[in-house]
Amino acid sequence: LFDMRPGDLFVLRNAGNTCASNKGSLIGSAEYSITHLRTKVLVITGHTKCGAVTAAVEAVHNNIDLSSVAGSIGTLLADIIDAAKKAVATIPNATVVEQVQLATKFNVFNTIKKLIQYSDIVYTGVKVEELQLIGAVYNIFSGEIEWLGEHPEIEKLCGREMPMHRWNSTPYNTVQSWDNKSGRSARAVNAIRMMEDGNTRFVTGRWHYKSPTGLDVTPSVIVLGGSEYRVPIEDLFDVDPGRIIVQRVLGSVAGMQERTAFSSIEYSIARWAPPVLLVLVESSSPIIEAAIKQLRGQYLPLAPIRVVLNHVMVSALRAVQQAEKNSTLTSAGQELLITQLATELNCLYSMEMMLASKNIRDVVRTGEVELLAAIMETGTGKIRFIGPHPRQDDVIRAADLRERTYAAGPASILSREDWENYLPSWAMVERRPFMADDAEPTTGATGSVGTTALLKPVEGYGHAARCGTSEGANAPPRTPRLACPVFPLRAIAALTPLILAALLALPSFAAFTDAGTRPQERFPQPFGAASSSMVNTVDRSPRTSASWVGGAAPSDRPAVVPSHLAHQNHHHHHHHHHHHHH
Repeated sequence: LFDMRPGDLFVLRNAGNTCASNKGSLIGSAEYSITHLRTKVLVITGHTKCGAVTAAVEAVHNNIDLSSVAGSIGTLLADIIDAAKKAVATIPNATVVEQVQLATKFNVFNTIKKLIQYSDIVYTGVKVEELQLIGAVYNIFSGEIEWLGEHPEIEKLCGREMPMHRWNSTPYNTVQSWDNKSGRSARAVNAIRMMEDGNTRFVTGRWHYKSPTGLDVTPSVIVLGGSEYRVPIEDLFDVDPGRIIVQRVLGSVAGMQERTAFSSIEYSIARWAPPVLLVLVESSSPIIEAAIKQLRGQYLPLAPIRVVLNHVMVSALRAVQQAEKNSTLTSAGQELLITQLATELNCLYSMEMMLASKNIRDVVRTGEVELLAAIMETGTGKIRFIGPHPRQDDVIRAADLRERTYAAGPASILSREDWENYLPSWAMVERRPFMADDAEPTTGATGSVGTTALLKPVEGYGHAARCGTSEGANAPPRTPRLACPVFPLRAIAALTPLILAALLALPSFAAFTDAGTRPQERFPQPFGAASSSMVNTVDRSPRTSASWVGGAAPSDRPAVVPSHLAHQNHHHHHHHHHHHHH
């Protein structure tokens, strides 16, 4: 389904993609994937023509006493019967097929709810926004996945407001203007003015080459920019050598902590403490263009290319889904909007990645360093500042909370007491006096950019999220499988070649799915084999990018979807039809 290699997914399969107990191998396996393989995305998938859901709907129509059903089948159906009853009550005059479709989605959400209620490890991960539970339904004939997103009542289930979830689930509005003086420290204002004046000279052709002086110059700005730029960043700002520190990486992505690029930024802050840390992106970056093409089914690139694109695809997917929902735009208008959204979101995503570092977070929190974003117009080199992250304070709070919660290790759990009683003072963004210059700057806002899908509402169930399952109404039963996901982006974080989040060759996506379908018989072997093969993931990698558990449901609210999974399914679906055509 996802065109992945054996070991890229940690798959837990059973009939009906249910979770009936807080004990046993199913939930234990999911917790193992989260704590030991560092899974950041748990996908609950249902599928069309599900035999178990169909049997539950028929049991509702015929008033069958499930306790009289032979063996343990009645017990299995009892876990699905609530979803079936709700679907029948929601659309009583619909056909059985339509009721089964709706019940399949309700059943996905019910499984998400049970996982949060039964497992303290899952509950903790979701509550501190370290783990995402995504729902989906896949078409058993075409393999196409309908992503449903997170549970529509996720905040109620976790007992707290989740600003990052809201940020990811809300359409993004591009920044039109920014006041670069309001609330800024004098040092930051001077540094920004230096860059603006220098860029004006560059754009008007009045810049000139500056020879190194050999003097010890204290830098005023750290710039994270793209390696693909066709002009030196120092020239863009027409500054003297040594006045800015430039860290160039493809796509302007901050990357992962403890890697060279990330560590270089931390070193520069600790060594020189410049007042501004600037993330600079290009308005028409070839890296963002390549990521958008990947989302639309282009052939899977080599692993080194995926390392870069998987970070950018987090923002590209959100941009594509948001723009495609705007039916008032022409095709050309949609493409321009997608590029603009993806560019700004990628810039903000890199800022979120940097705020995951305690060293960077601490100086941004106090205002000693201003973390800002800017866009370079391709063709002219004109720099447009868009300011701090619109949810900066929330990003900082969320990172503080995750760090504190998991200080003792990935298996740490929170007690299910009132959230207000749990929150200690460290969870708040507290301002300490800023001694430099004449004023204490204010921090911006916070938030986390993830991938979102704009979906239609599920009748009778508010907003919803989707994922895939593995059993067909007429498919012969198969032995439950166990497999393990390892794709680069972590959820939203994360995503796993995932979206937020995950890392190349690190499994970070787990899935609960149905045990009855046989995808290798429905799809060409190169496209469907991974989801049905036995995999020993322990020998493959110390982490998994995702887990998969069958189930699904809908929503008119943007649904957070792992970008690498959405892309991989699109890639598979595209080539499946290509194969059929020939």
